[in-house]
Amino acid sequence: MREIIFIILLPFTLSAQIFEPFPNGLTLELGANYPSLSWKINESNQGNEDRKELWVKPNLQAGYRINIFRNFFVKLFVGYISLGGRSKEVQNGYKDRIVINALEVGTSLLYRINNLELGIGAKWNKHLNITQYHYGYSGFNSSPRQWEEEDMSFFFKKSSFDWGVRISYLLIYKLNIFTEYWTSIQDIESDNLSQYINIRNRTIKFGVGYNF
Repeated sequence: MREIIFIILLPFTLSAQIFEPFPNGLTLELGANYPSLSWKINESNQGNEDRKELWVKPNLQAGYRINIFRNFFVKLFVGYISLGGRSKEVQNGYKDRIVINALEVGTSLLYRINNLELGIGAKWNKHLNITQYHYGYSGFNSSPRQWEEEDMSFFFKKSSFDWGVRISYLLIYKLNIFTEYWTSIQDIESDNLSQYINIRNRTIKFGVGYNF
């Protein structure tokens, strides 16, 4: 854990002499993400309950790019993102979705080749609130079913760490398009539930950005 925190904070220790005058280096990104949850049940007679159905949530991010050597850049960023997952509808009509609204803080190492940029990074997610929206209740043939809302904060850790990869392409002037893939470094279920289930977050992000 200390190694992960060190990787995220290391760029902040770089000398201020390499920073360009504001707002040069500033980046703004607006996009959407497809979040999913790998949900493994440890009981031998139970199957997994992955929440991987396609759905889309918004994300917004601001960052600062530092040219550290030739075509290599370090990007520091902070943003808002919705994580979580959406289940399939089972035979009795039950389905749900879990929304994890989070503040993300992290860093990426980027390499630029002409208009193409490749990167790898790590980030910390502070879980602001976690809500489950379920259509009736699992295991019951409730009729008629209706959407219910439940606080699920007790089910998950208060924060999580991810690592990810990124590719972006400069379109015109300073406008670019990007896609990223992020996955949990550690399980994100609450510690007192880890003997029963193991949950990991995965996210595919895509959107547009502007580099000042």
